[in-house]
Amino acid sequence: MRGAEPKPEEPDTPGTDNVETDGVIYLKVNGNWLTDGARFAAYFYDGSGDDIWMSMTADVEADVFKCDVPKGYGKVVFVRLNPDSSANNWDEGVKWNQTGDQSVMKGKCFVLDYGSWDSGSWQAYTPGTDPDEPGTDPENPGTDPDNPEELEVCEWYLIGEHQGWTFGADNLTPLYKVKDNLFVAKDLDLKDTGFKLTQKDNTSWDNVFGSHSGDYKYIVGTHGWYTGIYTNNRDDKSNDIKLSDWSGPFDVYIRYVQTGDWGKELGFAIVKAGDPYPQY
Repeated sequence: MRGAEPKPEEPDTPGTDNVETDGVIYLKVNGNWLTDGARFAAYFYDGSGDDIWMSMTADVEADVFKCDVPKGYGKVVFVRLNPDSSANNWDEGVKWNQTGDQSVMKGKCFVLDYGSWDSGSWQAYTPGTDPDEPGTDPENPGTDPDNPEELEVCEWYLIGEHQGWTFGADNLTPLYKVKDNLFVAKDLDLKDTGFKLTQKDNTSWDNVFGSHSGDYKYIVGTHGWYTGIYTNNRDDKSNDIKLSDWSGPFDVYIRYVQTGDWGKELGFAIVKAGDPYPQY
């Protein structure tokens, strides 16, 4: 991935006034990238000359940005930058986030995935309109939790006071796929007694699990990811995952961390409904 170790001789923001261009590309950012007044740039490489930074400017839509494509350049990285600096570079404190390396697709819009800090895909785009987010097309399911009928469901479900602590496939709360190894249940009123995790066909309290250190008090807005939940450890089935402030609604994110001696380790994050999930 570009950006990890920039060349020392690389200028901060090469002049672009005399750069010959060929086409335009667009970037649709998500709520994560819009926070803190960030600005955006595109870093072009794989061309006939030096690598080139191009600052991006807003299109008609508030979350869509655009820039010209330097002629002959085949690769691009989209970068989220600190607005307090006018330079485009990889310096710590200037570069906040970046996508992976992308092939240039002139005339198209790179749409960041819902809730992501670095992943997305190219979508067809008509300037001045809102490009579809991945997953909104019934023939292209994938990443939009607002269309659950089209999405993969996590093998783990939520059981808690918000659904009456009731077993049964029709009662448990499913978590829908956002991207690989990341799932979400949205707009939940979790209440003060918290929740546990279980599987769809389970009917026994012997096969639920929660936190491994007593009832875990999760303070929304101050925690990132809480890990250490192991799927093969049922010794702590009496411990709930709770919130210290349960005035919802909330979105609950679950992700796979690793596999160890106690089975799969899960991590979770709870955010106010609609807020971005913590970076990891």
